[in-house]
Amino acid sequence: MIAKKITLLILFVFNQYVIAQSGLWEKLKEEDQVFSEFTLDYEYREPGLSFDPDQGIKISRSKITVSQNATALKMVNSFSQEPTYKNPGYRDYREYDYNPDGDLIIWRTLAKHAISNPKENLSVLELQSCNISEIRKVTKLPPRYRKTHFDLGSIDNIYEWSHVLMGIGRGFSRFIETTELVEELPEGMIEIAAKGNYGEGMTGTWKMSIDRSNGYIVRKAEFFPDGKSQPYLLVETEGTMQGEGFSVAAKGRLSFSFPSDYKFVIEVTPRSGLLSFDQAFYDQTAANVKMDYPKMTVMDLRKGK
Repeated sequence: MIAKKITLLILFVFNQYVIAQSGLWEKLKEEDQVFSEFTLDYEYREPGLSFDPDQGIKISRSKITVSQNATALKMVNSFSQEPTYKNPGYRDYREYDYNPDGDLIIWRTLAKHAISNPKENLSVLELQSCNISEIRKVTKLPPRYRKTHFDLGSIDNIYEWSHVLMGIGRGFSRFIETTELVEELPEGMIEIAAKGNYGEGMTGTWKMSIDRSNGYIVRKAEFFPDGKSQPYLLVETEGTMQGEGFSVAAKGRLSFSFPSDYKFVIEVTPRSGLLSFDQAFYDQTAANVKMDYPKMTVMDLRKGK
């Protein structure tokens, strides 16, 4: 009789555990689905040069609008400091990064306009070449433009949207396959461990802290690739920005770790948002992408998925 009661108790606890998991993930998916049509003004910060933190921070005043079938993105960039000279061999600087006079050449992106829909997927970058001499003199050349056509459906064109979603504590349900642990903590927090992925070809384990009392915003997420004891990605969010019909984190930080012990850090700060698609903004961005730029300044590229 005692054994039977223990068995029934175990089954009850297990069933409640499964129900809790199911309810949690349905809720996370439901919250993420809210942003299938969304417009967001935000600030996006990342290293001015991907492999060299000494080159300062790129600060992007950005806007994105998304729907089931179309996305438009605009980013206008400034930089925290002027580019600085580095010797060949420092970090990832190679001989081809220097002109015949020995000046270091650094390309900076001044702006980005991008659109994606079922018939087209392209972006235009406004680029500027900065030549830095050994005596730290900086010569900035006139901007050039790079138009890139991506395969239909490729997310490489507007990859920033994935970072933005995570930075506001949303969009994580798409990475989860099966949950292994769910633990409820005081003050409305839930901790979970789950098997899943971070894009194609990268499987592993997610550990997350979810703020149930604030619309199930993800407050912390770590992704551990299979076989690794250290996280490849750490996401941390804080505060809450309330909108009409939605809530998101007021600030987020994504930290990517690489084998060289270098961390690539992105910060996302939302300014305002609407649960609707901004057709006027999309049309204006599309016009900017498709306009005729001076032929001598355009590099037209095509990229696959």
